[in-house]
Amino acid sequence: MDDKQRYQRGMEVRRKVLGDAHVDKTLEKLTPLNEEFQDFITRYAWGETWTRPGLDHHTRSMITIAMLIALNREAELKMHLRAAFNNGVTRDELKELIMHSALYCGPLMRHFGWSFDGGDEVWMTRPGYPAYRNTLRALGTSVVELACGAEVRYQPTVAMLEAERVARGAAPKGLVVASPANPTGTIIDADELAAIARWCDAHGVLLVSDEIYHGISFGRATSSAWQTSRQGAVIGSVSKFFSMTGWRVGWMLVPAGLREAVDVLLGNLSICAPANSQYAALGALHADPSLDVTVLDRAEFPRSPGVGVGLGPQQQRQEQQGDDNPVHGTEVVAQKGAEQQQEQPQQPGRQATPARPGLPRACRQDG
Repeated sequence: MDDKQRYQRGMEVRRKVLGDAHVDKTLEKLTPLNEEFQDFITRYAWGETWTRPGLDHHTRSMITIAMLIALNREAELKMHLRAAFNNGVTRDELKELIMHSALYCGPLMRHFGWSFDGGDEVWMTRPGYPAYRNTLRALGTSVVELACGAEVRYQPTVAMLEAERVARGAAPKGLVVASPANPTGTIIDADELAAIARWCDAHGVLLVSDEIYHGISFGRATSSAWQTSRQGAVIGSVSKFFSMTGWRVGWMLVPAGLREAVDVLLGNLSICAPANSQYAALGALHADPSLDVTVLDRAEFPRSPGVGVGLGPQQQRQEQQGDDNPVHGTEVVAQKGAEQQQEQPQQPGRQATPARPGLPRACRQDG
């Protein structure tokens, strides 16, 4: 097959997959600068790859969408999402594909990719959330699963961690805990979580505390790792308590030394959550007086130069004083304790919710 035949075959497939309207529009915009590239794409992307017999167009369309999500290629993603229906992809299949891609290409990669290098040892519980293990292994880390039985309510204890450290001769680079946990639903009691945080600090272990199920507990109170230490990372989301799964809005509390790494990684995975999702999440946070958050106006929290989030006046003062107060994610402002809490400006007619020590206040994120 010569290049002319390859081009003709590629153009047929390109029209079939993307539709005549899209292809005609592209051809109308040909210039001396881009026409050779368009010819190359038609011959080799469409004339060679998409015509190979190993995969049908339906499967290739699904694979392409997953890769474009991973690469954060918004313009091409929109094009292939529209084209997917030409290849027999259903809305339900797209929904499952996007949710699956969001799991493996989005939040968990953000949580772990900024903190661990290939070969680092990271501990987690067994039973535990499988995506932790899979994501960490995909990043090249060595995952150690700690067997946690009913006698410890399927959660780690300091005694268990210390025994494992002694047996191995070294502490891990990181420890991942979840409270409430998935799939067991158990909660680490406040005193034990505080002890775990102190153990991690003492041994140079980065504690990653998944607190995404906070607010959904029965009979036991939840606590935050940040109520004890600001050297670890805390993960939160509106997906569970507010049933806003799919809106892709959450927050991370990280030490100041990790902010830049989080910013860089986040910028390569997803620039920001959709503005509508952010406003809806903030409305949800403000509407429920039982939550330990206060939603404030953007004007009250001007953006801080060089940081990808907005910092409140108190935090800006703390940063200027060299205070190591970490912030990242959906514009979270963390308080250092009751003795440091200051009264925040309040909107006329808006009732502020008092925050407990160590728990975050959320403010609006630029969309």
